[in-house]
Amino acid sequence: MRKYGSLELGMSESDVNNLFGKSPEYTCNFKSHRICYYVRPMIPGVSPEIDPQDYPPDKQVANHVKIPYIYAAAQMAFDPDGRLSAYTLNGETMEIVSTKGRVKGSHFKKLDESVFESP
Repeated sequence: MRKYGSLELGMSESDVNNLFGKSPEYTCNFKSHRICYYVRPMIPGVSPEIDPQDYPPDKQVANHVKIPYIYAAAQMAFDPDGRLSAYTLNGETMEIVSTKGRVKGSHFKKLDESVFESP
């Protein structure tokens, strides 16, 4: 996840995919935002697997505290225009960067729900 430091708010999902060299391993939706997870392999060279039983794909999450936590995954929120509006590295950093400012923590449940409101 060395490329994590190159993230910038406002990047498109395509820009983020190009930065990480892959599509997200998991996505879900909260309000009008798409939440994407780019999972770092725990064993070098072994692709991470997301169990669809634990993480149903494209699930609509009802409350921001229910947004999944996937350890060591870069967690990204894309607004309705497809622009990066918040990001963190689950369990690996102590800061969430969002359009509303920086917050201590490593999971979106620490954010105020207003971050996920449409502009």
